[in-house]
Amino acid sequence: MSKYRNIIILAVSSLVLLAASWGCRGKLPSMSSMAQPIAKVPDYVIDNFEDGNTIFNTSLRGASAGTWTNYGTSGQSTVNTASYVLINTLADALNPTGMAAHVLGSLTDPANGSYPEVTLQGRFNKAPYYDASSFTGLKYLILIGSTDTATKRRFKITIAKTVPISNGGVCETNCWDHFGINMPAAPTGVWVSQAVTFATATREGWGSPITPATFTGTNLQELIGLDWCESRNNMLGTSVIDFWVDEVEFF
Repeated sequence: MSKYRNIIILAVSSLVLLAASWGCRGKLPSMSSMAQPIAKVPDYVIDNFEDGNTIFNTSLRGASAGTWTNYGTSGQSTVNTASYVLINTLADALNPTGMAAHVLGSLTDPANGSYPEVTLQGRFNKAPYYDASSFTGLKYLILIGSTDTATKRRFKITIAKTVPISNGGVCETNCWDHFGINMPAAPTGVWVSQAVTFATATREGWGSPITPATFTGTNLQELIGLDWCESRNNMLGTSVIDFWVDEVEFF
């Protein structure tokens, strides 16, 4: 009994000392305030970039996470690959958030049929593919910088049937013709909201036919990633690439 009595005395003494230490600071915090839950990002949000890293929202519905990357193709592009999740220096009423993805660089097109692009890519880590059939579409905020001189800008949803086998898809010939929409055709200098439903997303038409031909059925269950691409569309010359992306969500 003496052992238990000593334990009780020690516990009470600890509480008294804790109260005394808080005496000059005010009352003790309530238990509820000491156990406030950390707010989670909603499960329909792919990423809002507020954590400053290149990992998708870990609470995304049906996903184990995903990763962002920023690159240029065909060896013709230079981009700020070292650091591109940055402070939103162009915050405005539509997008007052603190962080966003910024793709900045240049692209030279030799007009030889190589079609180089600069891309912000998000890739789902879900194996084998990400199932988006519980959603209706995708939306995001985009800002085309005032110095951007790309001649083609397109948002693409990459799926198994349009991605080559070597890149994790099942496409064998005439690949890369993804479903998507055109991004703003000219520099805006301000944040713009864009949305696309799966029912209205289209391919450009030069790739191999797929079944189903629309963004329905198994196509919705085989997402690989999301690409924001800028290029010169096989036009000889060099373009400044300068665009921002933020608040990427399903709906």
